[in-house]
This record gives sequence, structure tokens and C-alpha cells, in this order.
Amino acid sequence: MTMIRKQFFIDREASARLKRAAAARGVSEAELIREGLEIVLNEPAKDPDAWKAALVVSKGIWSDHETIEAVMAERRASRAKRRSKTTARQRSA
Repeated sequence: MTMIRKQFFIDREASARLKRAAAARGVSEAELIREGLEIVLNEPAKDPDAWKAALVVSKGIWSDHETIEAVMAERRASRAKRRSKTTARQRSA
């Protein structure tokens, strides 16, 4: 395999971490970088429009509620009811 020289900059912390990781694995820093590069290059491409599919899936999730205010009012009422029951039990104990 023919190798092509590439140069790049990394910060001091990354350099120190690279040195430690390579030493721990018993490989050169260059070999560790090549391994990492292969991992990244072999990942499936990320779909920049994936959020659209998620939006389609979530469509209708609020269809049974008029507004967010109605949902929050419902939750506040439920929470207040639970608190009053807890307070009543504590008083009777």
C-alpha cells in the first residue's frame, strides 16, 4: 500500500492523549490516527434531513390537546391534587 504524507495541527492536550493512547496500545501515533480515520470513514453517512423524518413520526402527538397551555393547566391541576392528598395524609399521621 502506498502511503501519502498528511500534516495537521492538534492542541497540546490532544497530543498528550494521543501519545498516551498509542503507548498503551503499543502502536505508533500515526497508526492510531490511521485506525481512527478508518473508523470515521467507514461510518454510514449521516442524513442531514433526518430531522424531517423524526418530525413526520411525531406528527399528531399533540392532536388530542388544544394548546400547550391546556396541557400545562391539566398537569398543574393533577400535581395540586396529589399535593393536597399528601398534605392531608401528613396531617392525619
